[in-house]
Amino acid sequence: MYRKIFSYRKIKGFNRKYIERKIEYDIFELSWPAEFKTPFYENNTAYAIHYRPKLNRRNRSIILIPGLHSNANFGRGVARGLAKSGFDAFVYILPYHMMRTPKGYKNGELFLSTQFELSGGAFLQTVKETRALADITTGEEKGLFGISLGGIISHILMGIDNRFTAGVTVSSGGNINRVLWTGLIGWAIKRELKRRGATERDYINIQKKFKKFLDDVREGNWRKPDYPWFLFDPLTYAHLNHPRNVLMFNGLFDLVIPLKSILELKNALECRHFVILPSGHLTMLPFSIYIYFYLRDFFINWDDKIKN
Repeated sequence: MYRKIFSYRKIKGFNRKYIERKIEYDIFELSWPAEFKTPFYENNTAYAIHYRPKLNRRNRSIILIPGLHSNANFGRGVARGLAKSGFDAFVYILPYHMMRTPKGYKNGELFLSTQFELSGGAFLQTVKETRALADITTGEEKGLFGISLGGIISHILMGIDNRFTAGVTVSSGGNINRVLWTGLIGWAIKRELKRRGATERDYINIQKKFKKFLDDVREGNWRKPDYPWFLFDPLTYAHLNHPRNVLMFNGLFDLVIPLKSILELKNALECRHFVILPSGHLTMLPFSIYIYFYLRDFFINWDDKIKN
C-alpha cells in the first residue's frame, strides 16, 4: 500500500543556478517542476540548495529537511559545514515555505492545518520530492538530516526508501495524533477540532485504533487505515527502518513533541544512538555546535556504526 502511495516520477530535467563560490565549496540552486500539483503556482516548483565540495569529496550526499515555518538557516549552516568536510549537501525547501510561499500567506502557514487534503498533500509532496531529489544527488551513499517536521518526514523516508542508509533527526517523534492533541504546536488545531465536536474520548478511541493499525502492519497485514493520517506517521514505518543507522537528538522539556511520543519512536526504531538534551523544542540553539560536530562525526563514520 505505502509503496503505491509514495511512488514518484523521476526528475526528467532540472534547472541549476549558480549562487555563490566559496574557497571550499560552491552553492547552487536546483529547481524542477513539482510532480504533485497544487492550486498555488508558487508551490508547484520544487527547490533545493546544493552545497558542492571542491576537495576531499566523500561520494556521500546528505539531504537536509528543515522544520515547519523555518527559513532553513540552521540547515544551511549544517550544509556548509558538511560541504567543508567533503559531503554533497542538499537543503530541500519544504512546500509552502520560503520561495514556495503563496502570496498573501505566511511562511509555512499552509503546510499544517485542519484541512487534511491540503496538509496531507503537503506531506505527500515532500516525500515524493525528496525521493526524486535523491535520484539526482551525486553521492552513491545517501543520508538524511531532518529538524522537527523535517525529522518526522526523514523517519518516514528511511522506512520506505532503502537508499537512505543513515539519518540524523533533531526534535522529532512519532504518533502525530498525540503530538497534535497534546503538544503545543497543535493547540490551534485541537481548538478547531473541539469546535467541530471532537472530544477527549474521540482522541482515546483514535489512539486505540492507531495501536491496532500498527500491530497489523508490523505483522505484514497492510490495510486501509482507519484515518488517512496513519500513513503519515513515522511509527507506521519504524519496523521497516531497523537496518538504518539512526541518530536522534531530542529535548527533555519539549512541549511540541511530547516525551512519550519521542520515546515511543525511539523504542519502535530500536534506536541505539539517542541523545536527550536539557532543552525544549525551540531552545536547541545553545546546543547547535555540539549537535553539528556529533552529527558530522556520525555521517563520517556511519559504515562503522552500521557494523556495530
